[in-house]
Amino acid sequence: MMRSTIALLAVAFATVAHAKPPTAADELGAALKTLKTHHINREKVDWKATEAKAWASLPHSNKPEDAYPAIKAVIKALGEKHTSLWTRDEWKAEMSGEQQGKTKPVALTPVEFRMLPDHTGYVHIYAFIGNDKAVKDYETHFRAEMAKLQKQGACRYVVDLRGNEGGNMWPMLNGVAPLLGDPPFGFFEPGADPGEVWTVKNGEVQGVDTADIGRIPAYSSTRKNPPVAVLVDRHTSSSGEFTAMAFEGRGGTRFFGQPTAGYVTGNDVFPLPDGAQIALTTSGSQDRLHRKYRERIVPDATTAPGPATDAAAQAWLRAVPCVSG
Repeated sequence: MMRSTIALLAVAFATVAHAKPPTAADELGAALKTLKTHHINREKVDWKATEAKAWASLPHSNKPEDAYPAIKAVIKALGEKHTSLWTRDEWKAEMSGEQQGKTKPVALTPVEFRMLPDHTGYVHIYAFIGNDKAVKDYETHFRAEMAKLQKQGACRYVVDLRGNEGGNMWPMLNGVAPLLGDPPFGFFEPGADPGEVWTVKNGEVQGVDTADIGRIPAYSSTRKNPPVAVLVDRHTSSSGEFTAMAFEGRGGTRFFGQPTAGYVTGNDVFPLPDGAQIALTTSGSQDRLHRKYRERIVPDATTAPGPATDAAAQAWLRAVPCVSG
């Protein structure tokens, strides 16, 4: 399981209420209903055959976790790589940041901020996932550090997303929002569920149902868009890819590195009876110019990994006039 490659559109921990402890049959039945209703490929599966095979493989058990192999087999049959099953302990560990049973949360690397020569601010954004408090703390710290870079004279930026395997995209976008320009920044296009536009609402970057976008006050900004070099690699995945995608179509921006991992679909999280969660692919994606992404993000300049990417990005930035952010 690639725990940190989930583009979470909802990150609240939830369980399904049951009058009695759920069984393996309860678990599989709930998973099948969720997958049939919401998965982006739900119309491409022979559900009669798929369900029959799943039920036939289910042991007679009162343990809901005994249904996990059957659920994973159904996910595989749906034919896309971004949907995954998280056990109750795995999900609770990520949401709480604390060990649950034998399961430890994925170690998170803080965002890195520093000044480079030529008035260049450097921001390296790593994978992030957490509960509401963690999100708020992350965003507050991110914005404060961005303000420090500007006070130190940053008028060009490197946004480094190499190695960012995903998590929750919204805190990442809210942190880097001062560099994004005017919304929309991208879209989750309709799949099994309604589409969403990535925009600013109540001062926060968030996904808004496309049907409601006309009710949001117009966004206005007096900021100029400083030049930004975006760095990606084959480990830039899911929410890392979406954070990069938010810069696509923005003026004064160039991508360097290697093609990304190819998890450019949107996930919602659905609870199962025992507290496990399915991070389920529900939509495709588009950048702010409505260009569709199906495979991966390909940089403008393909460069060798490591120092060659850094050097190419900084050389390009030096050749671009410095603009105050």
